[in-house]
Amino acid sequence: MKKLTSYLLLVIILFVVSSCEKDEIMPEKLNDNSRVVMIYMVAENSLGIGSNFDKDDIIEVLGGAKFMADDEKIVLYLDDANNPAIYTITNKTEATSFSELTPDYSYLENRNSASGEMLTEFLDYVKTNHSADSYGIVLWSHASGWIPSDYDGDYLAFSKKVNRSFGIDKGGNFGYNSGNKMSIGELRDALRGFGTKMEFIMFDCCFMQCVEVDYELRDLTKYIVGSAAEIPAPGANYTTLVPAMFSKDNYAAEMPLAYYNAYTSDEVYGALISTVDCSKLEALMAATQNVLIMHNDELLNMSYIEVLNYFDYDKCRSYNAVYPDFYDMNGIFKKLLPENEYKTWKQYFDDAVPFSCATDFWKSDYMPPQSNKVDHEQYGGVSMYVPLTKYTIGYYAPKNQFFTDGYYYSQWCKDVWKDTTKSM
Repeated sequence: MKKLTSYLLLVIILFVVSSCEKDEIMPEKLNDNSRVVMIYMVAENSLGIGSNFDKDDIIEVLGGAKFMADDEKIVLYLDDANNPAIYTITNKTEATSFSELTPDYSYLENRNSASGEMLTEFLDYVKTNHSADSYGIVLWSHASGWIPSDYDGDYLAFSKKVNRSFGIDKGGNFGYNSGNKMSIGELRDALRGFGTKMEFIMFDCCFMQCVEVDYELRDLTKYIVGSAAEIPAPGANYTTLVPAMFSKDNYAAEMPLAYYNAYTSDEVYGALISTVDCSKLEALMAATQNVLIMHNDELLNMSYIEVLNYFDYDKCRSYNAVYPDFYDMNGIFKKLLPENEYKTWKQYFDDAVPFSCATDFWKSDYMPPQSNKVDHEQYGGVSMYVPLTKYTIGYYAPKNQFFTDGYYYSQWCKDVWKDTTKSM
């Protein structure tokens, strides 16, 4: 991961970066009010077992914590090969490596951290032991956007009707990427139970900046920061991200910028990152619904070959990575609409996505591994599923049923299609 030498450099670059788009993001100033940022690391998978991405990020957190104020703290939950534990990190923390940290609380047995129940337990712990004026949370693990889980053949008997996406907890000391996953509904309910609206939710995991997830969480946080594509394996550079998370004035812009800046000179990975303003999502939904009323047939039948796509279903389906396409939302409507209609819709999109950054490429590890070029004219930083016929016909249709059925249970689908001539 490319390192920046100081937080001052981050602030300077804010004004000179040319591959980012930014509207004014001015959250309510917090003055000297306290803030707690929670980092929920589900690392009982390939990220934390058989590799050290979790421990490397914790070292970066410790470096970034030196920039925090006295009334700011990070509460870190880690589930790796060992039983889960909770740590508190402040600007007074002297540790420089994970091994030097002492947990505040250690669980006596292994737990399923990719569950709403466990996340709720952690959030209750934080609320009881770390009161603050404002909170944010980073969700760290593997993820798969809005789509349901295909683990243990869920796609063959889609009975739970839930959208499973965040986290992988193997349930043992193995680094394989299969196991328990947390549904969007579980995530939503756990965050709602916290009782305090978050300043931000940041997903340091793949595919989570999709409109279906954003819309489901819109009432629980002011901003969502994440990537519509695969993220680099090392994830965020927390040395520079931590100061941005505690910014009093403009954290919603500084956080994605800190993420992006870590990869501007990296020749292996690229980074695509954006911020969604949740207060603008219902207006975007209404604008999108108006488009679908007039253009749903064109949407479902146009060619998507040239639309910016973060997961290519046609290339990857034969490698048992049976996900749908993750098309860039802006790219879809830029191609679909006449210019005057696109400009009208784009105003609502820009309000809802006030900040986005993208390098010229991103790396995909799905078979076949490849480097993908970013079309900056299309790039909006949020993906959207389109229920195309190709997912429901042919050899792969039975496997695809787990996500084609799952889409209809998303609130975005229920709201955006309800008044169109398309029966969903």
